[in-house]
Amino acid sequence: MRYIPAKNFDDKWEEGAARMRASCESAELPSKFLYFNDDFFVMQPIEEIPILHLGSLWHHIERYQMANKYEKSLLSTYEFLQNRKTAIKTPPISYETHLPLPIEKSGMLDVIRDAAALRRPQYRSLYGNLCGIGGTPASDVKIFSKTAYAPYGPFASTDDSSFKEGVIGEQLRATFSKPCRYEK
Repeated sequence: MRYIPAKNFDDKWEEGAARMRASCESAELPSKFLYFNDDFFVMQPIEEIPILHLGSLWHHIERYQMANKYEKSLLSTYEFLQNRKTAIKTPPISYETHLPLPIEKSGMLDVIRDAAALRRPQYRSLYGNLCGIGGTPASDVKIFSKTAYAPYGPFASTDDSSFKEGVIGEQLRATFSKPCRYEK
């Protein structure tokens, strides 16, 4: 595990892109690495991180219908991919799973350069589709409810509220009661 410094931005999409670019340009990381957000948890021992996705990106968009920044970013990502039908062989897939994603640095750097003009891109889905990584359909493991337990399986993800005040937060603090060497 490494901390790669990158410029901070007020916009989380700009900051995410800057952090991903810095990670992919860093000589400290191998050519392939695992991308985790800070709210992802590995709940069980696992030999290898699989490539998982949510299925159709369009169906993922249809589930939201909130007209917020996230849905707009999904729509702009979908339109970007639709305009590159020659680069992808299947309808666009959503990789916005709240699960770890194996990344190959050179492929992600190509995606970041290709999508530089895109406002608030979803780099996980751009990478998965433009690099043709495939994968297996999975359910999103993000817990928003204060009453929900960790899902069965090797992964879990929380939002701030469910982690701080929810059953899942209590469960995670009990499961991981001792800080690891990477925690402050």
